[in-house]
Formats: sequence, C-alpha cells, structure tokens
Amino acid sequence: MKGSRFLEKANDPGQSWVMYFLVGILGLGILGNGVANLILEDLASWLAQQIGLPKLIVQLVMVAIVATLIILGIYLSKLDERMQALLSARVQSQTNVTPLTDTYWGLIAIASIPRPDKTTPAEEAFQFHWQQGQGQLRYCWLICTEDVSDTTRNRLQPLVSQSLQTKVPIMLIDNPDVALAPTWEVGPKLQLQLIRVDRFSANDPDYMRRLVERIYDQAKALSINSQEVIADYTGGTKSMTAGVVLACSTPERHLQYISGRYDDQNELQGFEVMKVNLSYRLKLAKE
Repeated sequence: MKGSRFLEKANDPGQSWVMYFLVGILGLGILGNGVANLILEDLASWLAQQIGLPKLIVQLVMVAIVATLIILGIYLSKLDERMQALLSARVQSQTNVTPLTDTYWGLIAIASIPRPDKTTPAEEAFQFHWQQGQGQLRYCWLICTEDVSDTTRNRLQPLVSQSLQTKVPIMLIDNPDVALAPTWEVGPKLQLQLIRVDRFSANDPDYMRRLVERIYDQAKALSINSQEVIADYTGGTKSMTAGVVLACSTPERHLQYISGRYDDQNELQGFEVMKVNLSYRLKLAKE
C-alpha cells in the first residue's frame, strides 16, 4: 500500500532509527506539545477573558471535552465494527440457493454422456423449461463436446418428432454458425441449437466463458434480456462448468443446477432444478 513504508519507518526503530527519532519521537513530541499549549494555554486564556471565568476552570472543561471526544471516538469505532459484523452475518445467512419454479425464455446447458436408462442433466433442464410446450422456453443453446455430439443429436430426434404434436414444436439446429431467428419470424417454435466444442477447448475455462458470452450477445441481438436466460452448469467437464459460472457471475445473469432427490434408503427418486443467486461481480484482470 502506498505511503505505508513511511509509517512503518516512523513507528519502528528497526526499520530506520533516524526516521523513528526525527518523526516518531522528536517531530510528534513537538507537535503534541504545541497543540496542547495552543489549546490549554493560549485558547484557555482567551476564553477565560471572554467569559470571565478562572483559567483553571476553563482548562478543566477543555480537558473534559477532549476526554469525551476520545471516548466517543472509541465507542464509534467499536460501533462501526459491530455494524460490519452484523451486516456480514446478515449476508452470510442469506439463502442463495432456492428451488426454481419459473420457466425461462432462454436456456444454456451442457450435454453429458447419454446413458440408455437415464436422463442427462441437460435433458432434465430442457424438459423443466419446455414442459411439453407449456413452458416459456423458446431458445436453447446446448453445448456439446465432440465425443457426445452425435449421440446427443440422435437422442434428441425422437423428442423433436414428438414435439410436433405440441403447441411449441422443436426446431433442431445442428449448425452452430446458423443465426437463430426472432420469434416473430418463426412463430411459436423452440429453437434448439447444438454448439460443438473440441476436447481442448472444453478443458479451457476461459474459452468456455467467452463462448457463453457470445451466446448472451446472440440473445441480445434477438431482443432477449439477460435476465430472461438461465444457464445450467450441471453437465460437462469441470472446466466447462467453471467457464459457465465465470460468464454468469454478474447478478443480472441467472444460474441453475440439477439436484437429485433421494429417499431414506438413498435411492434416487427424481430431480429438482435449483436456482443459484450470485451476490458479487467479477472483473477481468487487464491483459
């Protein structure tokens, strides 16, 4: 911290005995005596003449005032510490993870390796917000690594066919370079876009952060507010999860994850979508 070296030398003879003597002892001693003489001698004498009281009485009153100010300063500093502790305790007790009840207009999810007998976290997130066409979901960006992209696409095909019977059919867009269309052009349809990333990029959190940032830029171009999009970080690699969280560290961007519900025998009974409320903002370091 700038300026702290001077204070260290003035208060610690081990740092610089010359600075300690000139400033810490001689300089501050002279300054303290000068202020005391100014207040208790010159100012006290002037006040005694003005109000017609003995100088000793005026000096005692001034000493009492100084003592009161010192005690008040100590009390206020303790009060400030108590207030900070109280506010800190309130922040810590805030609930930042709650069950999600509302569906969103846009969803960003990460595809996992599909298993024949189980749904993936991305599929659970998609179904929660789509709800067979009853939810608000109209845009979904599904990020896939190269090893799961084909199986994910094949697994989505039956769902796309079934969605034709709902009021919000699914448009599967397999090309990540295709720009999504605004809803007033395509009507009540859900545009689901597969975004492939190679294995090297999937293990780079900063690449994933930039990818999610581009998705939010695309949503903005479609007149979709950031608060209408939610990102699920359950699936994928740890680096992919880290990149999604980094991109959504601002309060106006929402996060969710899929949590399993278990019974007393620790058997999986279902899934629950949990919303994560972040109360801080990250700032990128200058390169």
